[in-house]
Order: sequence, then C-alpha cells, then structure tokens
Amino acid sequence: MKKITAVVILVLMITAIAFPASALEPGYTYQCAKLVNAVTPDGKVTGGEWDDAVALVVNADNETVKTYGQWQGGNNHKSAADLSVTYKFKWDDKNLYILEQRMDKNFIMKGDDTAGATPWNGDGTLMFLAFNKSGEFAFEDAYEPFWAMTEGGKISFALRSWLSGEFTTDQTHQGNWKGAGAYDAGTKTLTVELVVPFSDIGAKSGSKDVAVGTKLRFTPIIANIDSADDYGTFAGSWDQLNLHDRKNTGDADTTEGDATTEYPINWAGMVLTEALKVDAPATDTSKTPTTAPSTMDMTLVMSLAGLALSGGLIAVSKKRK
Repeated sequence: MKKITAVVILVLMITAIAFPASALEPGYTYQCAKLVNAVTPDGKVTGGEWDDAVALVVNADNETVKTYGQWQGGNNHKSAADLSVTYKFKWDDKNLYILEQRMDKNFIMKGDDTAGATPWNGDGTLMFLAFNKSGEFAFEDAYEPFWAMTEGGKISFALRSWLSGEFTTDQTHQGNWKGAGAYDAGTKTLTVELVVPFSDIGAKSGSKDVAVGTKLRFTPIIANIDSADDYGTFAGSWDQLNLHDRKNTGDADTTEGDATTEYPINWAGMVLTEALKVDAPATDTSKTPTTAPSTMDMTLVMSLAGLALSGGLIAVSKKRK
C-alpha cells in the first residue's frame, strides 16, 4: 500500500531514530571554531558573517557521508547535483550558532504553519544536539530543533523534547533559541540560521558551561521527498539522509535486534576549538561622509602641510639673508 497513516509514520520515525545509549567514540568529529564574526539570525548570509566557521557538506557523493552516513527509505537517492546541504557551526560562551544551506532541485512545500513539528513529512531537517551525560548519549537527552518548508514558502520551526516520557513539540515557546530562514527560488536554496543557548542544550543533556575542548554530539537528519503526493507518507519518493549510521564502519551493535544500520547512537562528534584566523568582515563605506578625510587621506594632508610649512620656513630664511 503506497500511503501510510500518520500514526504509522510517527511510530516508524521514532523507531528509526530512537537509538540506545552508547559511549562509543564518534567516527567523525566536527571542529567547531569560536565565533569571530557576529551573526544576525535572519536567514541571510551577509558579508563574511560565516567565514569564521568550518563547512560540513552533507550529500550522497560526499566521502564523510559515504563512511558515516547513509540514505534511509525508498529508492530515491539523490546525487549532490540534486540535493546538497552545507552546515557551519561556531560558538561563544553562551550560544551555539548553526547555519544550514540546503540546495534542493525539487523542494516540496505542502506543509502548513506546523510543518516544522513533523519535518520528516516533506523536505525538512531534524537536528539533534547533546552533551555527554554520565558517559552515555541517550536519544531522550537530546535537544531537538526541527524545521521545514510551508506551502507558502515560509519556514516553520519547532522544538521537540522528551517530557515525562512523551514527546512534546513546542512551536510557541521554543526556549531561548532564535531561528530564521529564507528561500531563494532562483538558486533553489534554503538558508537557515539558528542561535541555540548552551544552557538550553544542557538542560536536556547535563552540561551548561563550555570552553575550548568541550565535546558534544550532533546529527542532522535531512528528510526529502520529490512528489507532493508523498507528503506525509513514506511512499514513493520519500528518503532521509542520515549522518549517524554505522553500517559501513563494521562496529554496529546488534544487541537491540537486527537493525544494524541504526545502532548504537552514532551522532557525529563536535569539539569546540579556538577561533580561526580570518579577516574581519569588510566595512560598508558606501554611506561614509565625504567631508572627513580617511586615515590615509589625513596622513597625506599632514604630509603636505608639513612640506608647505618647511617650504615657508626656507623661504623666510632666504629672505632674511
């Protein structure tokens, strides 16, 4: 049967990502540099706003994804030319900053304003963030900002967490994090910027203070469909690009059954590092008043003034002689 009910979808989705705890080291660790350039979370990359962060490219042709991730779902796997997502992360003493730029040749925008609560229904992103709690990484300790496209081309956000053993999705009060997205129809690229307080992540997974060397786990799960008929189902064109599976690493844990592509938690690692050496963003001088000379101009003026004064003194000296 092509269509699957929403209840079945939810059960399957939770089963697919509800990993048991594990203290295994991640195969891939992202180097998260300390912030140099300020971020305005408006869904637009301005100037060198993100030049101080390391790029992580996630697509089916990327070697990191081939080793530590996989497609999950149907037979609709996309090449990098059709679907490619670039992430950048950076940090300061209070926040984790996230940039997602998703190029998708076939965005499906069928969701309403609540689409972010169930991003796996269409073209959306599930982001999982966690500190190491008691030496383990448990799914229910994750801090989970989600987002998806609405039918009108807007971005719908949601925060999903475990409360009292049940999933609660909150789109009205999303903690203290800020997020915005913008879609460029010309380049078919969705740009999302998030600012997530470490205190919010730590409230779920046991740590709030960060410094150089602090480690987290994270993973983006990128849902994809290419037919509006498949919105809200796992049918036909539905796929999901994961950066967490151990299928190709030879150390899958089968103690929870035969789901060897899912166990154990294999979210990517993230370590907070010193800032990168980058140039500060160029200053916009288009509105700089022209009445005041620049530093270079002032130097030139002072030099000319000095020459003029010297010339005047020489002339006076000759006249006296």
